[in-house]
Amino acid sequence: MNKQTQIEEISTALMNVPRLMHHFRRTFKTDFDVSLKKSEMHLLFALHQHSNLPMKDYLTAVDMESGSFTYLTNNMVEKGLIERVQSEADKRVTVLQLTEKGIETCNQTKRQINSHIQKMICSLGEDDLSELARALYSLENILGKLKENRCE
Repeated sequence: MNKQTQIEEISTALMNVPRLMHHFRRTFKTDFDVSLKKSEMHLLFALHQHSNLPMKDYLTAVDMESGSFTYLTNNMVEKGLIERVQSEADKRVTVLQLTEKGIETCNQTKRQINSHIQKMICSLGEDDLSELARALYSLENILGKLKENRCE
């Protein structure tokens, strides 16, 4: 297969990803009462994985501009999901932390997502599940590399 054919196949496949993700999100919203916005969910999960980092470190995780991020964090502080705390290492730096409510909301959302995914993939056999897991891991890994090393 030549490079141009590969590029066309990759392009077609990548154009299908948002449609598939939209289907997943649409069916997820009908199965559960999700009160979180997508950006709030992303920040909760990022904080759950890596807490006590400076606010600017989470901008990349949620892929937002600083003004929008400030608005997002203000809303989440008002909802009692996160809190801003002065860094103990450097008093000039503000870090973000999950509150107890934020931790419980994150855990509950993860349980709902896992349950939804289980319903979606229940008809797949072990080989298909392994292939899906490998494909998703590879996709995430490769897209991460592309994000970091974009050719001009």
